[in-house]
Amino acid sequence: MMEAHVRESDDRLFLVQPIYIANSTGISYPYEAIVDTGFTGQLALPAAVCAELGLEFVRNSYAMFGNASFEQVEVYQANVFWDGSWQTVSVFATGPDVLIGMNLLRGSSVCFDAVDMGAIEINPLPVTDS
Repeated sequence: MMEAHVRESDDRLFLVQPIYIANSTGISYPYEAIVDTGFTGQLALPAAVCAELGLEFVRNSYAMFGNASFEQVEVYQANVFWDGSWQTVSVFATGPDVLIGMNLLRGSSVCFDAVDMGAIEINPLPVTDS
């Protein structure tokens, strides 16, 4: 079983969270995903991973990247094991990394130790009536 941890690379820290993604036949595969608080979507995967998993294409969309450029990207649908259950999420086919975005983290508490191999905890927030 993979564990969540902070990873240091080239003097930069990354929050690495394991995530399981099911292919088109329902077989799940583990991936190490980087928690990206600048990404407002749910999940981003390399286009090659979307193809390998046989994910269902949904639409084309535009995405704004960290360098302020807008690019057209393909959006897929995937089933991921998150917060104790399988959930259907939108996947942007972009870049070389597997990224967890803020919309997948919505309703969660994220705590981490910002050192190499530091601990990460992602827990659901209690649901309150408001």
